[in-house]
Amino acid sequence: MIQLVHSRRSGLAVLAAGAVVASVLAAGMNPAGAVADRADHTTRLSACVGDAAIDQLFTDVSAGHVFGDAINCIAYYGITEGTGDGSTYSPERDVTRAQMAVFIARAAEVAGVDLGDAGDAAFGDIGGTWQEAQDAINRLASRGVIASGDSFRPGDPITRAEMATFLIGLLAKATGKVSIGAGGQALLTRGTLTAESDDFFADVRAAVSDPATRSAISALYELGVTRGAGPTPLTGDAQPGLDLLYSPDAIVTRGQMAAFITRALSHTGLRPRGVSAQYDGAEVVVSVRDASLRPVAGAAIDVFWAPAVGAGGVFAADGTCGQAVAADQSTGLCAIDETDPVTDRDGDVTVAVAGLRRIPQGGAVVWVWTGQLDDTVSRSTELHRLDVAEGADIGIASETLVTTTLSAAKARFGSSVSYTFQLRDVVGNVTHGVDGALPAQWRLSVALSGVSGLKNPDTRTLVSDSSGEASFSLSVDDPDPSSVGQQVTATDT
Repeated sequence: MIQLVHSRRSGLAVLAAGAVVASVLAAGMNPAGAVADRADHTTRLSACVGDAAIDQLFTDVSAGHVFGDAINCIAYYGITEGTGDGSTYSPERDVTRAQMAVFIARAAEVAGVDLGDAGDAAFGDIGGTWQEAQDAINRLASRGVIASGDSFRPGDPITRAEMATFLIGLLAKATGKVSIGAGGQALLTRGTLTAESDDFFADVRAAVSDPATRSAISALYELGVTRGAGPTPLTGDAQPGLDLLYSPDAIVTRGQMAAFITRALSHTGLRPRGVSAQYDGAEVVVSVRDASLRPVAGAAIDVFWAPAVGAGGVFAADGTCGQAVAADQSTGLCAIDETDPVTDRDGDVTVAVAGLRRIPQGGAVVWVWTGQLDDTVSRSTELHRLDVAEGADIGIASETLVTTTLSAAKARFGSSVSYTFQLRDVVGNVTHGVDGALPAQWRLSVALSGVSGLKNPDTRTLVSDSSGEASFSLSVDDPDPSSVGQQVTATDT
């Protein structure tokens, strides 16, 4: 905080800024507003972890298939049953609108959305479609996930533009991050701010006339669900909107559909059965779900870890552990006690691990488990193992280091004193704000008092740069050069 400015004699001032110089303030910064040409609402978490990442052994999906992880994930959750006898997936096959409705309805159910009973949404062309598809179409339309109308065109291949409206409709029911405005536009919420996307694809504006569909596509980009279909011929200022094409009229294949759905589900609370864990770049996020994929609240969680290079020596021959590093704030290592963290009503708990703010060379291994009070790790304990790669840490700001050019106790009226804010976490300097992705911003308001007639500087917003810094300068003119002994106070909020 900018502190006192005292007028001791004409032309000199004292900045009582000792508390500001080289001080560390609790981070009062917020994520900066949406940044053009960048997805501002992505997540580092995923639904496709733990058992949901296991190979489902489709014979036409190789281990290195570009959509392999997504295909395995939707198979785990029952969103797809494969094709033919179930041994194949047919990733290159087009998706029809009826099939997409079935996929979205299944995804909604596992994500905890109650679609209600299958009524009649008055579509006149779905009578010849198989029963699950009819029910899915009617339920989605009745619940407002998709639009109602006279015709649905169930056999038509679904386009990328149409798919966007299905996915945004799903997310509007499955998460509080997405909502639909009165005009049908997709609204995104982060913190207390709700707004429409500020980014757009130029080829979407040229080819899509419906504002709601345009908005849905832009929202998918902001959420990281779509990454575009390729680069634009022009880039930078010469290219309106994003430097990416979306190809709104292109047909969606089954492989692409799997990727789109899993990216969308990452924004929901869907996680695999049992205990799973993820590293979000700074902390370990643990999830517990029951056999029906519903959140388990109040589960005690024990977390411990070791550098990857020494992970082989963590457990003794009898399965007990003693060479690990405690990752939570509990009093016991590899044991459940009353000080262990517990999952919240969403079945999740975030564990701040000081040793993992910077991943050690070679990476780290984290083990997570749940049990009853006084349980200890043994050979029979079901442990979830999380491998964290070296360099996975991103540094999420938790405080601000404030420094100034003022090295003395006095500054002359009319001179300029500079201040620099540097984002930090518990280890050192970081480059991003409190969400670990966007710049931080501080709202700076300086009030001058002590002498009548002083005009306060305009309130301004400081935004951190690529190095995590923001700077400002303060200069106070002598309000009355002929007077002595007056006091001027400059205080920031």
